[in-house]
Amino acid sequence: MTSWIKNSQEAIHMYLCWQSPDITADRRHWAVANVLQGDENNFHLRYFTEDEEFAQHNGGKSLRAAKDLGFSGYPAFSMRREHTDGVRENFMRRLPPRTRPDFPLFLEKFCLSPDMHLSDFSLLARTGAKLPGDNFSFVDPLRGYTAPCDFLIEVAGFRHQPNDIRSSLKIGQPLTFELDEQNSHDKCAIKVMAEGNKIGYVNRLQTHSFPEWIKEKKVSAHLERLNGTIDRPRAFVFVSLLSGN
Repeated sequence: MTSWIKNSQEAIHMYLCWQSPDITADRRHWAVANVLQGDENNFHLRYFTEDEEFAQHNGGKSLRAAKDLGFSGYPAFSMRREHTDGVRENFMRRLPPRTRPDFPLFLEKFCLSPDMHLSDFSLLARTGAKLPGDNFSFVDPLRGYTAPCDFLIEVAGFRHQPNDIRSSLKIGQPLTFELDEQNSHDKCAIKVMAEGNKIGYVNRLQTHSFPEWIKEKKVSAHLERLNGTIDRPRAFVFVSLLSGN
């Protein structure tokens, strides 16, 4: 049964992300640009074109490393640093029209009720707007959200966890988050835990606020959905920020 998001807040910022093609060994998701909501519902696209800025968002990896894997910018917008004209209209083509009869079914996959009012910007942030065969998507960094608030996140690295742990998971079971202080690749990594077993991580682009939420015991979560394929299983977590301890 779907867990409906009851407390939603307006997204103010999201990342445009790119994933290298299947033919490459490195299948990481790269944060390649900031997307901001401007005046009069316009969107502002700002590429990370400076090496230091790009590395800051990509674990020290350079823009050249992404380009070597095939990144050349979003098809509709050149690698000029900033774009505003047509950004909203172009990105919204990644989503089904709100007038489609099956649009409520699309929303349900992300625990969003058809009765909930979401701006175009928040709709992109909440759904990721990933297209089949397309290497781009959006990631909400979850910054600035205050309790009460609900959202859905995908578990990063889920397919790399042991089969026996993945097969033991049950929809609806409680999950917790822990700071992975022993992680040599990312000192800010947040583990997603099920009954003492790690099932993956919070996307590194979404970890900023988790240490505070964990410390103040403001976060509750459960396993919402398992899908994907045998080769690429996926897990989604319903997260709630709580008002009190």
